[in-house]
Parts: sequence; C-alpha cells; structure tokens
Amino acid sequence: MGGRSNIASAAIACLALCSSLATPATPAVAQNRMANDVTGTWSGSFAQTDWTFEIRRESDTWSGRYMSAKTKTWQPMQSLTVSARKVRFSMNAQPPVSFDLELDPSAKALTGDVNVFGRKLPFSAARKS
Repeated sequence: MGGRSNIASAAIACLALCSSLATPATPAVAQNRMANDVTGTWSGSFAQTDWTFEIRRESDTWSGRYMSAKTKTWQPMQSLTVSARKVRFSMNAQPPVSFDLELDPSAKALTGDVNVFGRKLPFSAARKS
C-alpha cells in the first residue's frame, strides 16, 4: 500500500509542477509574439503595380525592404515601426508614399491604408511566407 501512496503523491506533485509551468504568457510576451507574426514576405497591389514587401526582425531591431514588379529591384523600407499588430513604413519615393497597416487576426494579411499624394487609399497585402 505504501508504494501506491508514493506513486499517487509523485503524480500529484508532477501535475502541480506541470500546471505551474503552463501559465499563460504575460501581456508583453503575448504582444511580442503577435508582433513577430508580421515577419515574412507579403504581396499587394497599388498604383497599378504588384509589390512585394519583406519584414524581418533580429533581436529588437526591425528591418524591411520592398520591390515592385516593374523595377524588380529591392529598396529599403523607411521609418519602419512595428507595435503590437500595427506596421508603419514609408518608401523613398516622389511623391512620398507611406503605409499604415494592421495584421489581421489570422496573421495572413496586412490591411489598412497607403497614403499617396496626401490621399489615403485602402491597401492589403497577403502573406507569401
């Protein structure tokens, strides 16, 4: 009987330890996990051109680049910021072009506005990778 009691005690201790390790993520950890979901390659269209956007994160540093189907040359994103589900960046272009996007709940699309000539136009980009 003593053997069963020891096994039951060990099982209860194991369950207690496992449940303490499975605590939900803190809001900061969850926010970082969501923000990490914007990393990858995205494709969308505006100004009658298809565009590819690539967003990367190394430690706490975000970087990105873009390419149009017309030029097929990568250019660095300007002023890229990622905060929670929001992504903002601009292109080195005349007229100035800027994006204000949000990651959808499925993490498969970035949607929002592209600002060109001071006008906000709807924009979305689908995840390629």
